[in-house]
Amino acid sequence: MGKVGTLIYVFDENKILLGSKKYGKAKGILNGYGGKVEVADSSLKDAALRELEEETGLKVEKIKIHGVLNMQWGVDARAKICIFRAYGLKNKPKESNEMTVNWFEINSVPKERMWKSDKYWFDLVLRNRKFIADLIFDSTDSDLLKRISVEFVEDSEELLKEV
Repeated sequence: MGKVGTLIYVFDENKILLGSKKYGKAKGILNGYGGKVEVADSSLKDAALRELEEETGLKVEKIKIHGVLNMQWGVDARAKICIFRAYGLKNKPKESNEMTVNWFEINSVPKERMWKSDKYWFDLVLRNRKFIADLIFDSTDSDLLKRISVEFVEDSEELLKEV
């Protein structure tokens, strides 16, 4: 199956919290918060909450699975990213040594600062539309999308079957 990771988007009224990495390949690219699921994580939800707290110090009241990205580069490199939406801030987010924290109005997210491939599915997160997306990337360019298919789902349980 490849690597399994999480990606969490925090919403507060008509705003979304996004950050950018301060180093590495993703430096400066705007994204949600998340990372790899670790052995110590008891669930995908726990992994997402751990990553959110590590990267922003933020604790939230509610988290729901929202989508699944099945990503493939070439023949062998694969990743499954579980997307979550979070609500109900218990504290204020803080910039970490890894990520920045920035609030954006939902209707004015600077998408040109995100991964090029995000433009094909990110609006589904903003519109609260649950989905499963299969993304096939060029093996020589990690963000050059060759093919995408999207399936819309009604129930979060359908998403959990994908994992």
